Amino acid sequence: MRPARWSSSRTLATQTRELLTVRSGDRYFSTSPRGVFPMRIRASWTILASMTTRQVDEAAERLHELRAQVVADLVLAAAAFGLALAASRLWPDLALPLLVGAIGVAFLGMRALVRRTFLVEDLAVERDAYAIPDVCEFGRRAASPEHRRELAHSVRVALTESSYEEGARLIAVREELEQLIAALQDDRLRWEPQAAVTLGHWLTDPTGSFRDPSVPVLELRSRLRGILTQLQDQ
Repeated sequence: MRPARWSSSRTLATQTRELLTVRSGDRYFSTSPRGVFPMRIRASWTILASMTTRQVDEAAERLHELRAQVVADLVLAAAAFGLALAASRLWPDLALPLLVGAIGVAFLGMRALVRRTFLVEDLAVERDAYAIPDVCEFGRRAASPEHRRELAHSVRVALTESSYEEGARLIAVREELEQLIAALQDDRLRWEPQAAVTLGHWLTDPTGSFRDPSVPVLELRSRLRGILTQLQDQ
């Protein structure tokens, strides 16, 4: 396989996403395991090929609501902690209820923060969602040379520090993985954020990616070569 010449084509993200998704009925599901996390918000647009303007507005509104909830809950929790501390000296009987309430509100605030973070990650694989500033910033960080080097390092570690059985499996696709590492480490390249997010989800996924021992070598090689082909000059 000849060395790939890398590019950041406008169609790269969509093509990469198609290679890293599996179809079930009429819906497409990401290979990422994060989808089963109980606090993760799943919106209708995450299974669509694109988002409408209304869906983008709804997503932006939901992110705003979650941000407001995080701030309100954490501020209230801090106030409750302060009152609990004061009550421990002035009204000892109130200290424990205030402390329990503060912990409960703090938990709700952290839950909202986690949900918001997961929602931004989900939206970052949708091109239309990049009209939302938080999604755009997340994608920019994902496509940065620093983050791409982290992904390349994780792939390199998998190649060099895997168990004997897994290592033997990865040797069969070593050439493709090495080319992918080279593309990720090339600081001269400017990756499209949506493509970087999609590929990053797949590379860090313990199931369905090159890390999954249940994926046949032939299927893994086919996926990697498909990704490399889409990364070449169009």
